[in-house]
Amino acid sequence: MLTQDLFKFLYAEQVYTIPKTYVKITGSHESALLLSECIYNASISKMENSEFYKTYDEWFYDIHLTKQQIIFHTETLQNLNLIKSEIKTIYPRETIYYSVFFENIAEAIENSIR
Repeated sequence: MLTQDLFKFLYAEQVYTIPKTYVKITGSHESALLLSECIYNASISKMENSEFYKTYDEWFYDIHLTKQQIIFHTETLQNLNLIKSEIKTIYPRETIYYSVFFENIAEAIENSIR
């Protein structure tokens, strides 16, 4: 019975799903996960131009990437021109504002399947 309860608990948890194409265009699973989450957050955002913001603590809670990992993979995605980010200090935390370049992502996906 304990095993069955454990699996019920695990299936109720958040699941990370990363399209293989995102791994291909970003070069790593972690960059692809961050891209996937950025696309999701932008798609549900109520802010102008689908911008959204998160703190490093919120990223860690959502996808278990540390501040250093978020910085590294955000830079990777910016270098690929897939997102833009800007850090603003809103007391007492650094908050990162993101914009997702959907057209550039679509172009990268098209180029990856040619």
